[in-house]
Amino acid sequence: MNPYYQRLLILPFLLAVVGLILYLTYRRKLKKKNLILSQPFPENWRSILNEHVRFYSEMEEVHKSVFEKRIQLFLATKKIEPIDTDIDDTFRLMVAASAIIPMFAFPEFNYPNLREVLIYPNSFDEKFQTERSESHKENITGMVGDQFMNGTMI
Repeated sequence: MNPYYQRLLILPFLLAVVGLILYLTYRRKLKKKNLILSQPFPENWRSILNEHVRFYSEMEEVHKSVFEKRIQLFLATKKIEPIDTDIDDTFRLMVAASAIIPMFAFPEFNYPNLREVLIYPNSFDEKFQTERSESHKENITGMVGDQFMNGTMI
């Protein structure tokens, strides 16, 4: 058989393998998402949101449950890492709520390119230093995935 035709016969097989890999990856992500969403929302988290997030406290009950599920999904899929500071559940919930509020109208959006959020104790300079000195010229309070920070928000 002509080598050209042999290579041509391999193409459908390779496409099937790639399709199977994509399908299995999708199923795994869907299963993880369903597991996360099946967990009950902690009552103490609800209290924290009611106390600190006006957007949440003023919404109708039916929307609160959607907001809560999105909070759970965000917290389960994004790493929130403190840098030279300590954070608690209140802080983590505030970060998640801050991410959910602007995208609440888009129910399936969960920041697909974001892997982690780094929390610094205060503003920082271009070298990510937080100490104040005479040479400290910039007060950067946040940054999103620029070059080497791909997938990270500060």
